[in-house]
Amino acid sequence: MTMTKASLFKGLAFFVKFRQVAADFNRRTNVHAHHSG
Repeated sequence: MTMTKASLFKGLAFFVKFRQVAADFNRRTNVHAHHSG
């Protein structure tokens, strides 16, 4: 039970981190495009 809970929490943390990185990358790309344009 603990192992499954830990695995789930780890997966959730990874998902949140991935979303944050993706959002930051998207924002940076938009800013770069806006600046270039």
